[in-house]
Order: sequence, then C-alpha cells, then structure tokens
Amino acid sequence: MVGKALFQYQKFIRIGGGLLIILFGLTLTGILKIGFMEKDHHLNIHTKKATYLGSFLVGVTFAAAWTPCAGPIFGSILVIAGTKGNVAEGAKLLALYSAGIGVPFILMALAMNSFLRYFNRFKNVMANVSKVAGVFLMLVGILIITDSLNMITEKVLSLFVK
Repeated sequence: MVGKALFQYQKFIRIGGGLLIILFGLTLTGILKIGFMEKDHHLNIHTKKATYLGSFLVGVTFAAAWTPCAGPIFGSILVIAGTKGNVAEGAKLLALYSAGIGVPFILMALAMNSFLRYFNRFKNVMANVSKVAGVFLMLVGILIITDSLNMITEKVLSLFVK
C-alpha cells in the first residue's frame, strides 16, 4: 500500500536511494567519515562454560559489531527491493541477501574454533575488503541513479525465470 502511494515519486526515491548507497560506499572506503557509522564497541566475555545467556549475548554483540559492515549493504538491498515492480521481486532479493548472510554464519557457528584460527590470519585483509565493497556500493549507486541497474537486473532475472 505504501509502495503504491509512493509510486509517483519512484524516480526521486530511486535517485535519493542511489545517492544514499553512494554515501554508504564512500563511508566503507574511508573517503567520508561519519561519526556514528564509524563507532566500534567491543564486549569481552570471559567464561569457562558456555551458557544459553552467554551464547545469546555473544550473538547480540556479534550482530552489533557487524552492523556497520552489513548495514549499508542491507540498506542498499532494501532500496533496490523497494524499487521493484511488485512485492515478490523485492522478497526474492531480500531472501537471497538473507541466505547470503545467514548460510556463512551458520557454517561458521558449526566450526567456530577452527574458523577463528583461520580468520585471524585475514584481519589485515578485511580493511581492503571494506574498501572494495565500498567501491562496489558506489558503482551500484550510480547504476541505480541512472536506472541501469534495473535493466541489468531484468536481463539477469530473464536468465533464471522462464
């Protein structure tokens, strides 16, 4: 219902969303510093035995720590999903994003100790990953502003949807 009410403003919403995605990209690359998007909080929990409450708190902490990384990308997916012609197309994008985020975390949970030993080797690489992700976000923002992403999405979807 809200989507239909805002349909007449679709062009302005698309351009505003594209600019917002570019802003997120500039932030991820480190070109633009926005205070609240740069904050990092750590919670050190030292315990000998895992508890349900402790697991929950670690999960909440982990989610909060990853929000600055995943948040801009999720926001971008929401903007893209919101510009789709119907709810089903937006839901497909969000489902694929959720699977892309969720499956690695489930696999990581299954092999947490091994993962931590392996992941610690790549801490230095993560800054570069953020910069590359930021550049991709800026490119996606430009594609959204120019409405080129819509054409690309339609062509890619036509490969999979009959």
